[in-house]
Amino acid sequence: MEVRCVLAEGHRAIDVARTVHDRTRASLTTLVTTHGTAGTVTVTVTITRITRTKPKVARRLLKSKK
Repeated sequence: MEVRCVLAEGHRAIDVARTVHDRTRASLTTLVTTHGTAGTVTVTVTITRITRTKPKVARRLLKSKK
């Protein structure tokens, strides 16, 4: 699974990539297990650009962490 994301200014790329990777892998592992499909899940995260303001999705994710 390849995931592409936009990084909001002020966040470290490695931290965001790890968070996205871990959440995506956990979701996919659950899905694969639920459907009884065997195999490993590989997740690749690509940061496509950096924005000056936080996208709305990023704001929701950051608020849900608190």
